Amino acid sequence: MALCEIEMKNFSVFSDGKISLSPNLNVFIGANGTGKTQLLKAVYGCCELAEDHRESFQSCFQLNAKTKFLARDKKRETCRFSLSSTNQKAKIVTNHLVEAGDSEVKAIAYENSLFPKKVNAVYLPVKDMLTHSRGLLAMANKYNDFPFDKTLLDSIERASRWGLKKPSALAKKILPFLEPLIHGTIDIENDEFYVLKQNGQRVNFELEAEGFKKIGILWQLLMNETIIEGTVLLWDEPEANLNPEFLPVVADCLLELSRQNVQVLISTHSYILAKYIEIRARDKDQVRFHSLYKEKDGLVYDEQKEKFSDLHNNAITTAFEALMDEIYAKQVGE
Repeated sequence: MALCEIEMKNFSVFSDGKISLSPNLNVFIGANGTGKTQLLKAVYGCCELAEDHRESFQSCFQLNAKTKFLARDKKRETCRFSLSSTNQKAKIVTNHLVEAGDSEVKAIAYENSLFPKKVNAVYLPVKDMLTHSRGLLAMANKYNDFPFDKTLLDSIERASRWGLKKPSALAKKILPFLEPLIHGTIDIENDEFYVLKQNGQRVNFELEAEGFKKIGILWQLLMNETIIEGTVLLWDEPEANLNPEFLPVVADCLLELSRQNVQVLISTHSYILAKYIEIRARDKDQVRFHSLYKEKDGLVYDEQKEKFSDLHNNAITTAFEALMDEIYAKQVGE
């Protein structure tokens, strides 16, 4: 089973319509403010819905405490986010009403049609949450108005699970890419994370380089079987804080995960990462590049291509070409 389609109506910054997903690897690009993170969180929230916790979807977002709505146009009645897989569909529908003389929008109805079988989804945020893991989950359970949404807290909870002594078949495919980068493995003690270096050194995550943390959490989620075959992996800006020399390895990891029946959705601002994914993809790999871009109406639309270089609305390439033009102009001027 794989997620195959997103459908939105009056949701966030997006135009009404559908986004088709590849069953293997999806790469979302776009300028700031085009909703890449919100889209990944919404997909995760749909996968996480449970009958006894209907607010799971909205708890994936940092919403205004008074209104808690995701509608783009608050005067329209319906806000809809639907997610379909190859054999089931989940639907989020919220209806809103603006009361006379009151600018606050209040939800008057909430409907959800859930996946019959829960989808195992993993969300990796841009922020490093493991450095702040000690006691954070306990505080989140104690205080209602906590400044971290569900996606961030879930990333800590899942990374904190005990790891296997021996890697799974899936982990054996991916770990050889990762361990040379972090020069070791991950260890957890008293809710704190450490990197056990190959030279025997034990480094607290607070003192570790940000790039190593990024690789380390993926290592841990593979070793504790949070990421298994059939998982949907949603990774927001995997290139953030990474040394550029790591990017081809990350591209190889994402492609290999997708070959091992892990559906991958990432957002990125990195020309290097996107190009490595494009050129290292095999003929049988189903890679889909999505460009989220704004039109004159202020709404965000989705352009889809199998090749990164074929995208017409490509904010990353536009910025890269502007740099190259400036370099060329300076060299010619000299």
